[in-house]
Amino acid sequence: MKRCLILLACMLLLLSSCSEDDIVPIQKQCKEVNDHIKDYRHKTLDLAANSESADEISGYFKGKTMIKGVIESANENGRNYEEYYYDGEDLSCVKKIAFVYNKPLYYDQATAQKNGDSIWHDDKKTIIKTCIFYFYDKRMIKWIDENNNPVPDNDRRYTLTRLVLLRDAEKLQKMFNDQ
Repeated sequence: MKRCLILLACMLLLLSSCSEDDIVPIQKQCKEVNDHIKDYRHKTLDLAANSESADEISGYFKGKTMIKGVIESANENGRNYEEYYYDGEDLSCVKKIAFVYNKPLYYDQATAQKNGDSIWHDDKKTIIKTCIFYFYDKRMIKWIDENNNPVPDNDRRYTLTRLVLLRDAEKLQKMFNDQ
């Protein structure tokens, strides 16, 4: 009996963990969407009415179904680019890319020299940080951090991140549905 319980516990643990194979279909779906992005209907929202922080919000549709949403924002210290991929109504993947500038955009060579600084904004020194989140059935099944390492699902940030991303993905869909 004890062996059966241990075996059952091990099987449940194996079934609940995510292997690299679990995300392969999602990766293929995202690649397929991006490879055929020109085939989808594209819509950009009027940002003045919908967002205080985004510079551009776009949606790509197959028929009436959103298959990809993109949020782009920028400030003097960097740019952010978020891609939301949908499988039907459900979120399947979120890719967040942050371009972090070494100095603010306005901090050019003349400004730096005037301030006695030898370092100014240089695009070549921009740091790119990418995080990817994979979802299945409203569950986050894998999170790859900016160092390309998986974040364990027992990490204290995991649940909150999942909830925020699901909420944001739903808001994005709703923004387009309300248009």
